[in-house]
Amino acid sequence: MKRIQNVSIIFRAISLCVFILCIVGAFSLVISSFIVGAFAVLKNESITSAGAEIFMGIWAWFCYRLFNLCAHGDLFTSKIVFYIRRVGYTYFLMMLASFVSRLFLVHQVTANLPATKTNSEWQLNGLISLLISFVPGLLILFIAWIMDEGRKIQEEQELTV
Repeated sequence: MKRIQNVSIIFRAISLCVFILCIVGAFSLVISSFIVGAFAVLKNESITSAGAEIFMGIWAWFCYRLFNLCAHGDLFTSKIVFYIRRVGYTYFLMMLASFVSRLFLVHQVTANLPATKTNSEWQLNGLISLLISFVPGLLILFIAWIMDEGRKIQEEQELTV
């Protein structure tokens, strides 16, 4: 139990640092998009990247909350399952925002160029990478479901004894 708490303290600190860096990064991207407002390509890229940064910051915040509970010894509670689910859902949103950001970037770069085989290949590869990137999110949600079922079984056993 003590080892889990010690490791959770380390991951809690890492999650808090990532959260702070993402919020500062998103804020700086939004500010830079207004400063560099004359360049439409850079402005759109900065705004979509800021959206991805915000989702990553939210994801890091839920990770922080999860590891904070683990650091305090709450391991198999409904709060833990709640935050594991939030980490999984936010991971989905983060990957979707990243995909949309890449899609906007490619559209901005190739807007005036004729359609080529490379563009269609990129769209197919981007879609495949998006689907593959959803696998860790599904795994996180599966673990949350298993923990929730285990918690329910444990509560039922405590009531029957």
